[in-house]
Amino acid sequence: MGNCNCGEKKKRPDMNYNFLIKKEEKKDGLDVYMPKTSISYFSQIKCPLCKCDLPEEENQIIEKKLSFYRENKLPKLIDYYNTEANAEDKIDNISDLEDIYNQIKDYSQEIENNRYYKHVCTNNELCQRMNNQEIYIDLCSFDINNFQSSLIVDINRLKTDENYKNNYLNKKAVAYNKYIKKQRKYEIENKYRDEFEQYTFEKEQYEYEKDTMAIRQTYEMHLAQNKLFDPPDDNPYLKPLDNKPNPSFYWYSYKDYFKYSGSRKKLKSFIEDLTGEKMYDACIAMESWEYEEFVDYILKREPEYYELLNIK
Repeated sequence: MGNCNCGEKKKRPDMNYNFLIKKEEKKDGLDVYMPKTSISYFSQIKCPLCKCDLPEEENQIIEKKLSFYRENKLPKLIDYYNTEANAEDKIDNISDLEDIYNQIKDYSQEIENNRYYKHVCTNNELCQRMNNQEIYIDLCSFDINNFQSSLIVDINRLKTDENYKNNYLNKKAVAYNKYIKKQRKYEIENKYRDEFEQYTFEKEQYEYEKDTMAIRQTYEMHLAQNKLFDPPDDNPYLKPLDNKPNPSFYWYSYKDYFKYSGSRKKLKSFIEDLTGEKMYDACIAMESWEYEEFVDYILKREPEYYELLNIK
């Protein structure tokens, strides 16, 4: 417990301070003030009564309390639990859920043990009162006791209610079966992707040869022109101009000459190899019409793929 006695040096209140708000419920008969949002730094905490900075010794106590836990870790653990509950690649993962649940429970208790700080405001003249006032400062911005409502699966019922457990495992089995089919679909598509891209590239190969020749000629011309403006080698005080042609210029000038994503990939690789620079703005993906053509290409070679078409 600490107080905000200013000592020798008077502190000035921050009249705009409103980070801590008064809760409806009390603790041990005392008013409780909680933060509007998660606390990032201990310096965000001031006395909510006189609105003055806390003394250094109080800041150190609060900083130590905050170091025991970070409240944003709890929502992350809850998300981790829910992600595990929805995991498609597992069926019976109840023991994994229980491990995460125990982490959530332990961390919630750790927060509960360290969340309250008793503070005494002694700036009576500033607050226009006769006596010192004790309050609690809650260092947590939410009610951790309700974390159970955020969990999409009740771990206790999984362990005690056989019907609840069976329903959960049946849903997991359905999701797992769908996951396996999706993986098989991706495997088949990846098996034929390079072959399809080569097949479609051959349709546009003439255009590719013509355009890459033009790009190379233009690029070399630009380099030669820039070389004319470079300073003489015997002048150490002048640096060559850094005016290399931008690879994106060639990409956006020529990409629309190609319909297929495989041809565009080859064009991108050619420009990057020519210029020695990566293009992070060159996004390449199959359009819907090309994907339909890709599907037809696979179906002629892999009958099993037909049964997987509607898997999303």
